[in-house]
Amino acid sequence: MAHQEPTPRLTPRAALPGVLLLVLFGACVLLAVVAPSRGYEQIHYVAVATDQDNWATIPRAALSCAEVDRTETCAVDVVGRRLEVLLRRGITDGGPISCTANYAGAPKPCDATFAYSEGGDGAVAVLSMGIGLTPAEAELLPKWSVPAGVVGVGLGVVGLLATAAALVAGFGGRKPVDNGFTLIWTAGLGWFVLLFAALALLGGTLDALARPETALVAVLLMVWQWTLTRPGYRLGVARAVGAFLMTAVTGVVAAYVFLIAGGFIA
Repeated sequence: MAHQEPTPRLTPRAALPGVLLLVLFGACVLLAVVAPSRGYEQIHYVAVATDQDNWATIPRAALSCAEVDRTETCAVDVVGRRLEVLLRRGITDGGPISCTANYAGAPKPCDATFAYSEGGDGAVAVLSMGIGLTPAEAELLPKWSVPAGVVGVGLGVVGLLATAAALVAGFGGRKPVDNGFTLIWTAGLGWFVLLFAALALLGGTLDALARPETALVAVLLMVWQWTLTRPGYRLGVARAVGAFLMTAVTGVVAAYVFLIAGGFIA
C-alpha cells in the first residue's frame, strides 16, 4: 500500500489572507506616522457653508497649522486666496474655545465647537455664513489631502501584493489543509482586528467602519480562505486571478478606511 502523506496544517497559498492582513497592518503603522494630529482641542476640520442647505468640510490634513500660547492658526489656499482660522483655547484644558477667521484679508464669522466624526472627535471651526464662494468655487474646496507620493506608493504596493499573491496562489501547490475551518473564521476576525487597530492608531471612530464594503470584504476574505484550504486544481489560473482580485480589493478598502480614520478625508 502506498504511503499517504499527512495533510499539512498550513500551505503557502492557504497563508495568503493572513499574510495580507499583516502587511496591511504594517502599512497602517507607517501611515500613522504621517497622519494629522488627533488632539481633541486642536482644529479637527473646518466646516464651510456653501449655500443655505449645503456644507463643505476641509480636513486637517489639508490645513497648514501652528500653535503659539494655546492659539492655533490654520491656513489653506482656497481658489487662489488664503483662508485663515484661529482657534483660541482657555487657560485650562476642556475650557471654552473660540475662533476667528478671515478669507482674502476680510474677516468672516466663525464659531468653535466640538464634533464627533469618522476621523475622530475634535474641535471644529464653523463658518456658518460661508466665505463668499460661488457654487463652482465651492466645488474646489479641498475635501481630502494625503502626503505627496502616498497615493502612488500605495497603489504600487497594492499592485505588487496582488501580483505576488497571484503567483503564490497559482504555483504554491495544490494540497488542502486539515484545519480549514479555523483558518476561515480567523480570516474574517483578522480583518476586523486590523480595522479596530487602525482606529486605535489613527484616531478614528467606529463610524469609519459603518460602511457596507467593510462587511463585504470580511465575507469575501472568508470565502477566499475557504477556497485556499481546499484541494487545488491542476491549472492554477483561476486561483491566481482570484488571489489578485481579492488582494487588490482588500488593500483598496483598507486604505480607504485608514485615510478616513487618519483624518485625511473629511
